[in-house]
Amino acid sequence: MERVGAGSVFRGRWIGPLNVVEQQQVLALKGLLAGFFCSESEPDHWRWIPDVNGRFSVKSCYSFLLSLNQASTLETKAAEAFTRLWKSDVPSKIIVFGWRLLLNRLPTRMALHRRGVLSNPFELSCVLCLRHREDEAHLFFSCYFSKVVWCKVFKWLGLLTTLDAEGIDHFLLFGELFKVKDKGRVRHLVWLATTWNLWKLRNKVIFKGEIPDISALLDSIKLFSWIWFNNRFGRNACCPFSSWCLDPISCIQST
Repeated sequence: MERVGAGSVFRGRWIGPLNVVEQQQVLALKGLLAGFFCSESEPDHWRWIPDVNGRFSVKSCYSFLLSLNQASTLETKAAEAFTRLWKSDVPSKIIVFGWRLLLNRLPTRMALHRRGVLSNPFELSCVLCLRHREDEAHLFFSCYFSKVVWCKVFKWLGLLTTLDAEGIDHFLLFGELFKVKDKGRVRHLVWLATTWNLWKLRNKVIFKGEIPDISALLDSIKLFSWIWFNNRFGRNACCPFSSWCLDPISCIQST
């Protein structure tokens, strides 16, 4: 902000040319700053607007979010999915990954393209099938490679079914396949292990040149889900890996 006469003018200095999205963001910022002016007699300082004293606190932030009624704007299915996700018995970073996946906030190639990071159309293809552009829906649920992985996961679980769904719908329907009482914390453990390892494989293909291998990926899914199942919340009984590989449902029901 620069003082010009009685008012202030926003002057941006950019290290490079702005794309269309960035230009729109600059216009939005100018709109927010309209009517403000720089004071030559007072130093700049931060002020938390939702609090009358201008000081930030967790309580004031919580009250502010409640006032927005954000919870009521979520669809019922989305609210249920996030509730189940945050209760899952997996490491925190996996929960955050699942949260970003359900919100379509992962840095897929199409997401990077929308942000102006990738501009070459030849860089937008899914590295697992090389047929379609890579977004969350395709990479995790519609890609031929991913569909085969899900089929093998269902077969491993002893479930004679497939899920013709994506995102939140797929997450919720997968959890309903586990007809076990009081096991809500592990209903989505295998789902998260599958999507997490698909994402890891995708990154290894891009950054390390690894060749996609469904058998190796399935082994990794079994290993990660077994480790999470045994290690979280100090379970007393340890399920042998061999038993987990043969019949994970029985292992879940027996604890």
